[in-house]
Amino acid sequence: MTKKNNHIKKDLPVLIISGIKDPVGKDGKDLFKVANGYKKVGMSKVTVHLVEDARHEILKEVNKLQTYEIIVNWMLE
Repeated sequence: MTKKNNHIKKDLPVLIISGIKDPVGKDGKDLFKVANGYKKVGMSKVTVHLVEDARHEILKEVNKLQTYEIIVNWMLE
């Protein structure tokens, strides 16, 4: 994370979501790096979720309804 991220509201809720089989995010590993970067600048509401059996386009996978459910539930928290 760079100093540019210091201006982000610290209580802004952030959902970082990807398929567990997404090669772009190195199968989830990079998501946790991003989340940790946000936490290092003081953000407290960072959620990481890996969608089972999904790759990169999680809203086009066969289990896309599960993904929508995850997003809606996160929004309602």
